[in-house]
Amino acid sequence: MQKTTIRFSVGFSDSIDTMPDEMVPAEVPGAVQLDWAAAHNYLPYYYGENWQQYLWMEDVYWHYRGKIETGISAPGAQIFLHGLGIDYHYRIRVNQTVVYEYEGMFRPFDVNITEYLTGDDELYIDLYPVPKKPGMPQDRSQVSNCCKAAVSYGWDWHPRLIPLGIWDDIWIASYPEGRIADSDFEYSLSDDLKKADFNFDFTVTEPDKSWRFTVCDGQQIIFQKQGEISGTHGNVKGTLEQVELWWPNEFGEQKLYSVKIELLKDGLPVEVKEKKIGFKTAELVMYQGGWDIPNRMPKSRSHPPITMKVNGREIFCKGSNWVIPKIFYGKITADDYRELLQYAKDAHFNLLRIWGGGIVNKESFYELCDELGIMVWQEFPLACNNYENDAHYLEVLENESTAIIKKLRSHPCLSLWCGGNELFNAWSGMTEQSYALRLLDKNCYLYDPKTPYIMTSPLDGMAHGGYVFREPDGREVYQVFNSSHATAYTEFGCPSISDLEILRLIMPEKELFPPKADSAWTSHHGFDAFYSNCWAMTDLLEDYFGKANSIQDLITQSNILQSEGLKAIFEEARRQHPVCSMALNWNFCETWPTAAGNHIITWDKRPKPAYTAVKDSLRPILASARNQKFLWKEAETFAAELWMLNDSFNCIDSSTIIATLEADGHVIGKLKWESGDLDAQTNHIGPVFQVPLPKLRDGLITLRLVVMEHPEWSSEYRFMYRSLKESNQNRKTRLLNQ
Repeated sequence: MQKTTIRFSVGFSDSIDTMPDEMVPAEVPGAVQLDWAAAHNYLPYYYGENWQQYLWMEDVYWHYRGKIETGISAPGAQIFLHGLGIDYHYRIRVNQTVVYEYEGMFRPFDVNITEYLTGDDELYIDLYPVPKKPGMPQDRSQVSNCCKAAVSYGWDWHPRLIPLGIWDDIWIASYPEGRIADSDFEYSLSDDLKKADFNFDFTVTEPDKSWRFTVCDGQQIIFQKQGEISGTHGNVKGTLEQVELWWPNEFGEQKLYSVKIELLKDGLPVEVKEKKIGFKTAELVMYQGGWDIPNRMPKSRSHPPITMKVNGREIFCKGSNWVIPKIFYGKITADDYRELLQYAKDAHFNLLRIWGGGIVNKESFYELCDELGIMVWQEFPLACNNYENDAHYLEVLENESTAIIKKLRSHPCLSLWCGGNELFNAWSGMTEQSYALRLLDKNCYLYDPKTPYIMTSPLDGMAHGGYVFREPDGREVYQVFNSSHATAYTEFGCPSISDLEILRLIMPEKELFPPKADSAWTSHHGFDAFYSNCWAMTDLLEDYFGKANSIQDLITQSNILQSEGLKAIFEEARRQHPVCSMALNWNFCETWPTAAGNHIITWDKRPKPAYTAVKDSLRPILASARNQKFLWKEAETFAAELWMLNDSFNCIDSSTIIATLEADGHVIGKLKWESGDLDAQTNHIGPVFQVPLPKLRDGLITLRLVVMEHPEWSSEYRFMYRSLKESNQNRKTRLLNQ
């Protein structure tokens, strides 16, 4: 096989059949908006209100043009155009002949263009405007009849910027001896999970070919077979003995095997397809005691199962919601994915929910999740809309979902399919009888029956929210979650203000401080995004910390609240095991630079302070405190319930925990606790640590839990202390430096 890339230019016109008056260089993969902006010196879309300059681009026809290089093929060779994703409704022409047309962005294509080539050839890709459901307002409801990312149409952290273009790889290849058109590896594990019976199907473009199939464990061949195809379809069956399993992060190794099919000529390979596979089982089961609640018929009204069972063992799922790391997702690279996913692994995450308002990621994302042990909860591109029973939309969804399932099903990281985000909510209005969800259920069962499927998140028993440190009714995260009883917390968050470097990137210096509505703070979602100023939370920060003197004060203060809030929620979810079996914060990384938001990794891929807090709270074994509130006052009795948490497969011996409450570097209360032995995947409640609060300077106080035998299990928590006599005017942000 010979492979060549294509150099494209791009331009726009007012119809699908009219070529542009002007063409500019195109970067592929990418987006037409970025190409046009680069050629015409647009200011960055993320600064101020510049994103609005791009809005007209969604309503025109875009056209790519590329030269098909001659001399890439031997006589008699077949020439194919290969593509992994074009966004969204497009047609492909060789010279003036339409050779392919499709609506959707996730189905790869392999088009034989041999017969259309003359020796001096051009390739055209014509794009229709952004799809919009007629009669809908300029928001996400416009996407309720197509398979694009709903977030691109505007959300409470995302402006309306809707990409179009070649968003994944595209190339031309020459095959002198035919090609492997498709292949599929299926397996089933024995009851003891030690043997794998497999079935490997493959097709070729030309009959009567010799082939060789190989399974490797590293460099060692553990299975190999050769043969000849009498037609165009080949099949290999076999059994692999003593296979090693693929485990999620921190529960075992991520064992991967190589599966390879080769077309042979004179015993030598002329075409090869190879991929990594792993062996595991995944299922959703009812939580312990779930069948007893309610203790009556019909049992179908019990909370549906959401406890993840991998390789026969229940796993507490810890992780985050993954959105899109770049607003123009064609620009995401494998290096981007690796950097972000390494953060996830290092934070003890074992699962990422690929949120239905975003996209199905590029192949390198899933390869890295395989490697790093990050389970994937994959949603289809449906979110917060009523996707109606429309015949055309259902046809598109059929094609797109089939392609998505076939693309991902061989990845060991894939552990759960989900129809989409918040589809049973009042603003969505879908039900179990909605055609789209029934279609997805059918396709998941047909093409990947071994992976569990749920119709949406949340389902009964699961929880989305809250998303702020303190609710409008005055309850802090401690009160909200300590009294909650969910089977899974699949969205929750606390916001913080972005760091100063990002703020300066997106707004004029004069708008930085103090934050105000009707400025870049609003367009970058610090104000009036979810409600009022809940993301920037300037009123809340002043209430807790006093009036700030600088933007850096506000950033520091908000980082404290986000860090302590997320720690509280993650650890409370863990304490509620085994009824609760999952905790996924909203969200992991941001799509574009915001003024404030719930993410824990910034737009430029730097961890916020909250990332470190989450990382600490998700250590498999942890001394933990169930705290009551953030703001404590003089003469109150500080109280915290002590716990030992153990998510691991290991039993642990009794430990000595020293709890201290400290202010200004001085211990104001102390408690010693012998925790007792702890079984695998169990938690242990200890005493309540109580300290009458004396008169102190207003400021931060710290609860420390030190595990004497294992300092790596120790924890600490910060709270605000306020004396009775000091007025609000005298509370200064010097408190933060204590």
